[in-house]
Amino acid sequence: MLAASIRQRMREGDFQVGDRIVLTVVSDVPHTDTLVVQAGRVIDLPGDGVLPLSGVLRSELRERVAAEVLKYVKAQQVDVTPLTRIGVLGEVSRPGFFAFRSDVPMTDAIMLAGGPTATADIERTVVRRASREYRSAEETRLAIARGLTLDQFGLGAGDELVVGRRRELITPTTTALLGAVASLAAIFIAVHR
Repeated sequence: MLAASIRQRMREGDFQVGDRIVLTVVSDVPHTDTLVVQAGRVIDLPGDGVLPLSGVLRSELRERVAAEVLKYVKAQQVDVTPLTRIGVLGEVSRPGFFAFRSDVPMTDAIMLAGGPTATADIERTVVRRASREYRSAEETRLAIARGLTLDQFGLGAGDELVVGRRRELITPTTTALLGAVASLAAIFIAVHR
């Protein structure tokens, strides 16, 4: 299964429609633009260039984009930063999907989503892919403890980092049940006096 996954990645590449790439071209002054991967897995480059990204890995992107941009634009420097759209959900202050650089540590991704809430339990954090658990709480806990980046942990566009919730011994249901028992006990004592 791992070999099939690697073959698929080599064939399709790391980029999906909707992914963003920050391009900075320095000629006289720096010009920065955000490119969006379009249908057919292509990006429109400055100077009317179109670059297909099928089969292109994140590690190959800078070289490919720089070579293509330099065909159309005279530049001193070309910087390329691919962004990965990851969901940071669960017990964080601002859950949602964010565009991160792939070299961002997992802890920074959680903090950029507002940080853990008061009820969060980081050790119960999991990664979901296609609505199924992709990485267990134990695997995720170890990755966070080791300071791994999104890329080092194998997260890709669309994956969800779901921060777990602390288990509570007293829940609203438990509180209601205890209240009912206490009320019955009070009635029983009052009736038997």
